[in-house]
Amino acid sequence: MAEDRNITIKTGLRVVINEDPGRVIEFDPLDVLFVERFYALVRKFDEQEQAYKSRIAECVDDPQKAIDTIKDFYTFLTGEIDNVFGAGTSQKITQGAMDITALEQFFDGIIPIVEQSRMKKVKKYMVK
Repeated sequence: MAEDRNITIKTGLRVVINEDPGRVIEFDPLDVLFVERFYALVRKFDEQEQAYKSRIAECVDDPQKAIDTIKDFYTFLTGEIDNVFGAGTSQKITQGAMDITALEQFFDGIIPIVEQSRMKKVKKYMVK
């Protein structure tokens, strides 16, 4: 009979938001499928941010229309974030508040984390 051996494969990264253990996001920055979805999300965010800013600028005389536009943008972004990072992630980021600036801060913080994590791990496989 063969002897069983165990190996541990460490993958993924845990990001804690505002040092709150209840607001943890886990993902694998080396998973090519995750990376593909992540960079598609970043592109969509950049594209949609400009489009929504233009739409909001057109709502100067109609505050409710501006609010509705912001809510649409928020709903779009949280859906995309949950699609990439997993259901409930946007709730961890915003804690239920419809706060676009919290989502912007998330992108500002997570992009360098993903890029640095990937470069640190991939660097050893690059040709010198």
